Amino acid sequence: MEQSLRRLSLVDSPPTEDFDRFTRLVTKALGVPVALVCVIDAANNRQFFTSACGLNEPWASQRQTPLSHSFCKHVVASGKPLMVEDARDHPLVRDNPAIDDLNITAYLGFPVTLPDGEILGTLSAIDHQPRQWSGDDLSVLADLAASVTSQIRLRAAVLISESTRKAANRFGRIIENSHHEVFTFDPDTLLFANVNKGARHNLGYTLDEIRQLTPVDIKPGFEWSEFERFVKPLKDGETSELEFETHHERKDGTRYPVSIRLEHHHDAGGAVFIAFCIDITERRHLEHALLEESENFSALFNHVNEPMAILEPDTTILLANPACSDLFGHPIEDLVGTRFAYHFSKNTQIEIMRNLATATPQNPSFSFVQEQELNGQRKTMIWSNITHFVNGKATKISLIANDVTELNAAKVRAEESAAEAKKAIEIRKVFLANMSHEVRTPLNAIMGLFQLIQMADVPERQKKQAQVGLDASHHLLSQLVNVLELSRVEANAVEITPKMTEIRPLAEQWLETAIATNHRLGKPIKMSLDIAENTPELFNLDPRRVTQIINNLTDNALKFTKSGRVDIHVCQGSQSGASQNAPLEITVSDTGCGIVVEKRAAIFERFVQVDDAQTRENSGSGLGLAISRELAELMGASLDVTCPSPQGCYATIFSLRLKTVEYSR
Repeated sequence: MEQSLRRLSLVDSPPTEDFDRFTRLVTKALGVPVALVCVIDAANNRQFFTSACGLNEPWASQRQTPLSHSFCKHVVASGKPLMVEDARDHPLVRDNPAIDDLNITAYLGFPVTLPDGEILGTLSAIDHQPRQWSGDDLSVLADLAASVTSQIRLRAAVLISESTRKAANRFGRIIENSHHEVFTFDPDTLLFANVNKGARHNLGYTLDEIRQLTPVDIKPGFEWSEFERFVKPLKDGETSELEFETHHERKDGTRYPVSIRLEHHHDAGGAVFIAFCIDITERRHLEHALLEESENFSALFNHVNEPMAILEPDTTILLANPACSDLFGHPIEDLVGTRFAYHFSKNTQIEIMRNLATATPQNPSFSFVQEQELNGQRKTMIWSNITHFVNGKATKISLIANDVTELNAAKVRAEESAAEAKKAIEIRKVFLANMSHEVRTPLNAIMGLFQLIQMADVPERQKKQAQVGLDASHHLLSQLVNVLELSRVEANAVEITPKMTEIRPLAEQWLETAIATNHRLGKPIKMSLDIAENTPELFNLDPRRVTQIINNLTDNALKFTKSGRVDIHVCQGSQSGASQNAPLEITVSDTGCGIVVEKRAAIFERFVQVDDAQTRENSGSGLGLAISRELAELMGASLDVTCPSPQGCYATIFSLRLKTVEYSR
């Protein structure tokens, strides 16, 4: 109701002459001071005066009252006229506040209705004095109320007509601006009458140009007589429409495929053909691409070496390729229509059906491994599957299998080899431990005997011979340590345990060890330790492994230096400046023979030595530097060598750089 009142401008709208003339007629014809066209707006608890003549203020300006003041509501409720001679005595309205507020004493109201017959309000006459209403009064007001109802219906009809006109215009604009082609043409002459913008744009003609043409002129696939025969069933009423595909030819001569729906209509203007055309160029491209894709899939499906199949959701085989036929040992035609799981052993069929049923729209792809006898051979197959869903319902299952029998066998062999290798490593660990014990113990005893000989009161010649034996024993012990350390590296058994370590006591220990080694070698070499001022007191490192590296470097420097200097230098970062996060750098420098450029990288490889006279004189295993670099890398450090120019004070400088971050293995 509320929507109808607003749509017809019967509430909250300014006064209009088409209703005001009726209220003026009521006052003149019945001789009353007030006449109203009153509408009940129950949704807003009010009555609205669409027209009011003679109403006092403030009601004349407000044009509405609450329903508590309404006489009109009783007419709407009963659907019948209401005649009140003296409201003060009438049982229905004697308590109505409008008697005093609107000065209503006598009241006569007739219902007015919407076009659908629903009562919306009244046309009423009001007198300030008691009054006996005559039969003529009733008749006049009834006629005028009917006229008000007619006026409301007329307003509704005008609105509908206007709405229809706007809708028709809008529909026409939509058709005109559609990207699809719309044509109308004369059934007799076939000349185009109206052609929308989409058609004109696609064809490249103006409206005047295209009105000189017929469908035959833009359809190179038709002759005139052929087209007339084609549309005759439609023209004769034998069919209501024709649908077909053809080509349209543009003004520039290019052609494009179209899908056409042709209809024959009759209206007040006579018979007319109307054609709705859609450019299907993209559809043709898509069809071609789908055909090509289908052919590619067919070629892949039929020639791929892997078994492939397409199943119904219940696992009935729809398609199977030759490889699948070979796997199961049955012709393709015998596989189609059978259940996929039935081609496996009975004890695995339930498991296979369960696997195929695990797919969901969220997880449509899955795979499972199946081992069993297939076509007389023991096979291990990985079946990869994807279930296709439409609106949450499975529609088909695609499968492809990979024969991993050989791969599985290789995996078993690899696992066996790994187990054997692990066992061999354990045996080697035991062997190395035993060798370390069995060799070190007698070697230490031999070295002790040589030292006792040197301490005994024996001829100088025997002391020198004991020194030779002691040197040889030290060399052998050094080689044994290197071999054992190399074995630990290869066995991934080296433990790195960093901790906050005082640098100065550790560095002094390196120097003392180097001095002892030099004393044993008996070379005229000066040793020194330099700890830069920027060196921190504590640093996070593995003291045992760092000491092992530095001892290797000082041993190497002493071995290849006949005379001169071997110096150890410790600093953080560069000497020019250091930061808290700078690495700790330890260098071992010597004035020995140096290393040629092309052989510097090779000295860190296992069992590699620089081949020159001094190397042969100081023969070794070639493991010390290799082990040192590998230990450095395990700690996240770096170990490098440089050989300054001949004008420099050192021939060889080894640099170990330790990072500040904690390292672990």
